[in-house]
Amino acid sequence: MRKGEAQKVLEIIFECDGGCKYCVSSLLDLFIANFSEYEDIAKKAFENKFGIGMEDFLSQSHKEHSRKNEP
Repeated sequence: MRKGEAQKVLEIIFECDGGCKYCVSSLLDLFIANFSEYEDIAKKAFENKFGIGMEDFLSQSHKEHSRKNEP
């Protein structure tokens, strides 16, 4: 995959479920796992779109999910 093609795929991913952060982050994980050479582009696009780094978002959402499942 060339860079231009990767950017098109990322545009599609960012439209997933109306741009839902959770959906987008899940698909970006798959994208990065398969096209690790474009990891930086994907993470930068996430931060530009949502105003938070992808790792920070995933960490934050994991903590929120854990609190909801506490007895």
